[in-house]
Amino acid sequence: MVEHRPWNDIIAYTILTLGVFIVAFPVYLALIASTHDAATVVGGNMPLSPGSHTLDNYYRAVFVGGSRTSREPVGHMLLNSLISATGIAVGKIFISILSAYAVVYFRFLFRKTAFWIIFVTLMLPVEVRIYPTYKGGIRPAYARHLCRADPALDRIRNRHAAVSAILHDGAG
Repeated sequence: MVEHRPWNDIIAYTILTLGVFIVAFPVYLALIASTHDAATVVGGNMPLSPGSHTLDNYYRAVFVGGSRTSREPVGHMLLNSLISATGIAVGKIFISILSAYAVVYFRFLFRKTAFWIIFVTLMLPVEVRIYPTYKGGIRPAYARHLCRADPALDRIRNRHAAVSAILHDGAG
């Protein structure tokens, strides 16, 4: 039997509204701070109403860049993120289509296992897959460290080095 008590609803909605204000107030404060000049924000006397430096601050952030922590304009970083995200999305879709075609139309040993390995790999966050690749490109010692941790990767690295040496000797 469902009991209808209006005071329970009022208390529940009051607690939910208070929770929304606690979560939303710092976001509101950050947006309001972005409309004031730096002296007002740093001085500690920032009002809770929007300031008059909105367009200037956003133009400087998007097109000019900052002067302290990140000198790169936000517009360049957004474009970089857009290109990366588009490439990753298109690549994932392409790999998914190819692997789905292979799993559905070809009969091979461990087909279901291959499906689940592909599925789990595609579900990994981008940072998990890209960060080691980036570090390996920047510092080859990091790539050698990863290969030595896994004997199979170490064998692949050794074969790659041998094939590269053979091709290099044959070409020149």
